[in-house]
Amino acid sequence: KELDVEVFPQYRKGKRILLLPNGQIKRYIKPVPPAPMLGLVQMQMMLSKLDKMMKVVPPDNPMACRFAAEWDSITVEGFFHRQTFLMSNQVVVDILFRNAFRGIFGAEPNQMSLLFFMQTCASAGGFLSLAEATEGAAQELRVKGTAHGITLKLVEKIGAENVILGEPVLDIDQGEQAGCVVRTTKGTELRCKRVIVALPPNMKSKINFCRPRLPVLCRHYNSHNVLSQMIKIIVTYPKAFWRDQNISGEIFGETTFSDLTLEQPEISSPNPEASANGDSSPPNLQSEPYRLQQDDLKYVVFDFSIKDGDTLIPALLFLIGGQPAVRCSQVPEETLKRCLLQHLACVLGKEVEKPIDFAMKVKNVIMNMQSRI
Repeated sequence: KELDVEVFPQYRKGKRILLLPNGQIKRYIKPVPPAPMLGLVQMQMMLSKLDKMMKVVPPDNPMACRFAAEWDSITVEGFFHRQTFLMSNQVVVDILFRNAFRGIFGAEPNQMSLLFFMQTCASAGGFLSLAEATEGAAQELRVKGTAHGITLKLVEKIGAENVILGEPVLDIDQGEQAGCVVRTTKGTELRCKRVIVALPPNMKSKINFCRPRLPVLCRHYNSHNVLSQMIKIIVTYPKAFWRDQNISGEIFGETTFSDLTLEQPEISSPNPEASANGDSSPPNLQSEPYRLQQDDLKYVVFDFSIKDGDTLIPALLFLIGGQPAVRCSQVPEETLKRCLLQHLACVLGKEVEKPIDFAMKVKNVIMNMQSRI
């Protein structure tokens, strides 16, 4: 409201869909798909436990939690292994929770400490508030145009001359009586009263906080919570045919790449004469097919349609996060496109294989953040 950014609600009318690796299709309206009763009870117990745990974690100072050291030594993966001892609940956990987790954090549950997860949930009001598009939840509203419009509005407000890009921060000195000193790789010194460090924990660990230094537990907390990789794909269509089928566009899916053979770029053989002269050429690596691991591609889909005046521009958004994104980044775009759309056609029909545009962006969060500190 302060920046006068126009927002609109995420489309969520109709049924959600869960596609399982065995080809089974589940359609549902409630947050959790049909599952054995014991599994649903266990899932609810686990969510209730999360809600109780996050209430003792101060969002602005997680290290003040009395369980900080213990929870920081446990990964989210380890916590959920302890909770999901019933085999009937494994489908719900593996498909829904893990895919939602990858879509939110771009990481695997075994790459994040339970403490950081609790801090994030506490900031948002719960895990479901992070993942859901219900009223008051994180996914409820979308920004008209793109979310980058918010940053452009901020630049207008504070002035482009006050925005410095391409200068990674080396250290933040809080020992000055008048405030703080921020130093960059290009030797720039900025003096201010306060500093807001809006970075993921693993990127904070690359900054030297001096006078005073961060406590050991805090430095450890920052260093091992890694945000990994995300593939974002926007597929545009002539019409929103899924809405005609009473489908919200929210789809959790899994498929495999085990039958795909991908060609590696050919590497030329070293020059024998150059080798005889002592030239340290790379070893001879012949071109041969590269086969992805026999593992599942896990993705989440949302309705990403927007209105341009009175005209609806139908689109679906694919999110692939964590290790599946790392593996799929090795796949040629056309191959990934064909595999995803063929898999989705089993529930949405052949129309899904006839987009008018397919825009894919591989986002390495760590590398991107390094260039923007």
